[in-house]
Amino acid sequence: MRRSRLRRPTVLRTRRCAFTLIELLVVIAIIGVLVAMLLPAIQAAREAARRASCMNNVAQLALAVHNFEFGNEHMPAGVLDDEGPIQASAVGRHVSWIVQI
Repeated sequence: MRRSRLRRPTVLRTRRCAFTLIELLVVIAIIGVLVAMLLPAIQAAREAARRASCMNNVAQLALAVHNFEFGNEHMPAGVLDDEGPIQASAVGRHVSWIVQI
């Protein structure tokens, strides 16, 4: 007869693959530093885009004024006349705020 051995439960020490708290904190700190370094660059890019958009708008206004002057042979009527209301005619001083830009 064979002897049956009583097998006792073997406790296998398995090593779990997990991050420690310190490793997680270091990674979070590194990500925070990288984000802090990127924010000024992103803000500068946004400001440059806003500036380019403003310059484009002013150029479009200037183009519209020149187009009006080419078609009507006078600048757009304005509100800077000392003698009274402005007429939409080529006589007199008709300098509006848009022309002064």
